[in-house]
Amino acid sequence: MSEIEAAGHPRDDEAADVARPRMTVHTRGETDAAVASWLLCAADERTVARKEWDEQGLALLRCGSLFAAIRLPGELVRAAAGSDTPTEVDAYLARVLPSGGAVIADGHAARYYALVPASTGRWWHVPGTVCLGAGTYLGVPRPGVESSDPVYSYWSVPMSSAGALCSPTEVQAVLRLGRERLGAEQREVAARQRVPLDIQTMRSVAERACDVEGLDDEGLEQLLARLRAYAEVLVPEVRYLAGRWPADYLPATVAFVGAEEGERRLGPRASGGSRSRAVRKTAMSVMALCGHYENVAQPSVY
Repeated sequence: MSEIEAAGHPRDDEAADVARPRMTVHTRGETDAAVASWLLCAADERTVARKEWDEQGLALLRCGSLFAAIRLPGELVRAAAGSDTPTEVDAYLARVLPSGGAVIADGHAARYYALVPASTGRWWHVPGTVCLGAGTYLGVPRPGVESSDPVYSYWSVPMSSAGALCSPTEVQAVLRLGRERLGAEQREVAARQRVPLDIQTMRSVAERACDVEGLDDEGLEQLLARLRAYAEVLVPEVRYLAGRWPADYLPATVAFVGAEEGERRLGPRASGGSRSRAVRKTAMSVMALCGHYENVAQPSVY
């Protein structure tokens, strides 16, 4: 090959360099500016929103057009993160929300807001949370505000690029984990603080209630109220204690069924029903619940 021809044909490494796509690297400032421009499309008046950002660090933006915002209870988010330290919670959220979406922390109210697609509000129904959509406004920090000082709200997870939003599925996973961990903590605390029920007294009252001869209507009502109060305490207690046992432990399975039956009998009493009959049936339910309680209250040996 002649030198002229060789000069007209790049070497393999040069060709590869030409073919390699060029990556554009944006500085944090450039990204914040792009994000700010995008967010301002949700402002009623861009100039007013910019002024609010400049003076207060926070601007009211309209939800439901560019984005919706899921309001997350702070205790669930912190439970999922396994920490009460804001910086550690921020790092956790950045790690588990890999879609690049944004999360706003409201330090004053101890809540978080995950920005999600605007359509999320049409189907989001997760107990304990609210999806802010059309007709609502959200205080949004100026892009770049990533510390709770000096404003109450800041970007816990900054928006990685203009229009980058959280995946609602990922947000649901955070909530699910938070509920599981918080529930476990609460059960552990409750177990430490749990006071054994006075089963002997409850059973004694229930046994005597099986014979209500001679009681007037007022006496029957008072006795029925006392028995129902016993049952209302026993039902959740039996459920809790049964839940500590493995699924194949028969007494626990039977106790769950008994608790369901006890709860059913606590429902509204049929109008015109016999008071004495209601007392007897509730007394039998209390005695059965006392038996279930004793069967599952013993320490698990599994």
